[in-house]
Amino acid sequence: EMAGLLAEAPVVTFEDLGAGARLADLTVNALYPGVGLTGPKWADLRPEFVGLPEYELRDTQRILVMFGGTDPAGLGTWVSKIFPDATWVKPGDNVSVAAEMRAHDLLITSAGRTVYEAAAVGTPTIVLAQNLRETTHSHLGVGNIYLGLGALCEYEHLTRTVASLFQSSDLRQEMSDTGRASVDGRGVERIVHAVEGLWLN
Repeated sequence: EMAGLLAEAPVVTFEDLGAGARLADLTVNALYPGVGLTGPKWADLRPEFVGLPEYELRDTQRILVMFGGTDPAGLGTWVSKIFPDATWVKPGDNVSVAAEMRAHDLLITSAGRTVYEAAAVGTPTIVLAQNLRETTHSHLGVGNIYLGLGALCEYEHLTRTVASLFQSSDLRQEMSDTGRASVDGRGVERIVHAVEGLWLN
């Protein structure tokens, strides 16, 4: 009986660009365009990023450096040497990411899910991709400045971009507003509704 129920159970995949996406009843690809339910409205954020007050733009120049849980390209080390006064959240550090983002004026990060989290907070963000796969993500340029593959980004390009952002509060405000408008924190709710719809059809 259990085998029969499992055989009839709908199949849902996440961030799936392979053959599984074609076989699944539902695919959620918040990070990748073109296959299944895509884009920022499907971003499944952790609770700490939902329902936050409006991000406050300040005149300070506090930089947050964060390159995910593994940082395979070593971008955190490279960026933190360029900006030694920045706060570097290293892989494995036990911090509230949302609180850190709210406490800083600019985030430099890789092109993963952290970009959606920063958009939800409203923190102006510079993005450097860890690898070629990350260069295909759909959220690049949405409330952030994308500088391409981190391994190819030149020192001067990064420092000029940071300096330009700190010189333009209007641009940082626009980035903050665009990010918050693109990620409303209801992604999990939409995904649950879509999954429940499979059982009703």
